Amino acid sequence: MSAITIGGIFLILGAYYVYKGNIFYSTINYVLADGCWMYNALERDDKIGVILVGLGILSGLIVTNKMRIGEFRKTIRKDDE
Repeated sequence: MSAITIGGIFLILGAYYVYKGNIFYSTINYVLADGCWMYNALERDDKIGVILVGLGILSGLIVTNKMRIGEFRKTIRKDDE
């Protein structure tokens, strides 16, 4: 089984968790999928791919940490009202 296939499985799991409303677990699955694509980009010596996937992993880890410590707003509202 290739890294791309495993990354696709993590994407499916991430979408399932979004559907169920568990955003924390979906973000973890998306970061794991990014890890699979990082492995594939490194294996193919794709420097731009490594940079872009690395930025995706970094942003996913930041979002996961913010969710863990509860820095996200709980409701959607307009700030200008």
